[in-house]
Amino acid sequence: MLLAVGDAPKVDVITLEGGKITGTLSALSSQGVAVETATGPVQTAAAELLEIRCPDARPIPVDPAHPLITVRWQAGSVCSVTAATVSGTKASLQHPALGEVTLPRDAVRSLRFGADDAVVREAWVQLHERTSKKDFLVVRKGDVLDHLDGVAGTVDEKEVRFRLDGEDVTVKREKVYGLIFARREEPAAKFTARVELAGGDTLLVKDAQWSNGGWLLNVPGVAPLKAPMNSVQAIDFSFSKFMYLSTTEPRDLRYTPFFDDFTFEMQRDRDFDGRPLRVGDRTYPRGLAIHSRTIVKYRLGGDFRYFKAIVGLDPKLPLGAFYGDAHVTVRGDDRVLFDGDFISGQDPAALDLPVSGVVELEILVDFGRDKWDLGDRVHFGDAKVVK
Repeated sequence: MLLAVGDAPKVDVITLEGGKITGTLSALSSQGVAVETATGPVQTAAAELLEIRCPDARPIPVDPAHPLITVRWQAGSVCSVTAATVSGTKASLQHPALGEVTLPRDAVRSLRFGADDAVVREAWVQLHERTSKKDFLVVRKGDVLDHLDGVAGTVDEKEVRFRLDGEDVTVKREKVYGLIFARREEPAAKFTARVELAGGDTLLVKDAQWSNGGWLLNVPGVAPLKAPMNSVQAIDFSFSKFMYLSTTEPRDLRYTPFFDDFTFEMQRDRDFDGRPLRVGDRTYPRGLAIHSRTIVKYRLGGDFRYFKAIVGLDPKLPLGAFYGDAHVTVRGDDRVLFDGDFISGQDPAALDLPVSGVVELEILVDFGRDKWDLGDRVHFGDAKVVK
């Protein structure tokens, strides 16, 4: 049954066929969404729903004097909180938009107290990827992360208690870069959507509704979370059907510029000029713009059957002396799935590559036959892996 609402956010509803419905949200349920448009009400069934975007979403202001703590959940959700404590079997988080969130300690994968920094980011990710029956207490020494193996205990606003070689030690929290808890096998949970909060947080939910002027988000193992109207930026319903590469964090991303003075880091859902992503004569709301020479890797975990994308060079590139010429290789667990060249003016290629059982997907955009990077702007429209 659809839920009628009063005051509600302005939304753009994106369908699987690429259509867009703009208006005011009037109802939302597992059956679908209803929007009041300038020409009247429009309903979209859940099976046809790709995403709901809320253009007026704004992050809740926080005190810059108190750095945020980044929390990653075992199931994949990521949020930044103003306070985080662990005691016994419970973890308590204070979120700017969601308020107090209490969840089982075993549902927490990591707490990062130190600021995100490109210098140590890869080391932090690598520690996350490790499989260990012990917890990691991570400290930063200059540009290096070091860690101790043990058992994490109570965490409060001032101290972290940690059992190391059978001995309990207490460390001031200001000296701890982060805690990574042992990876635990979560009971299978059916997530139907990925909720993106204004500010960048992502929550995996089994149900999202609109009720009494606010969002109601149901996360397995956690009491229903209430979010203010303008705190939700988007609800991505593709999660249960497929996963866009632009909505997930790469396991590894390495870019080597040809010229030190000109750099082109990978872009998500836009081209290198900040415009909508185009491949050929079509615009795609989701996708990647990757410049030579870039290697990006995604952890699939063997959960998907196909990698699909429409691939071509930026159609805005001029033909002539500085045309684009790039080489693209796609690998699944070191097995080459696609290998080909792309030049300006060439028709896009539709990739539909089998990835059943593939744990890691790698995309390499390399220099082409000219061995230069001029114009090597490769667009991957609608890049996704399908279950």
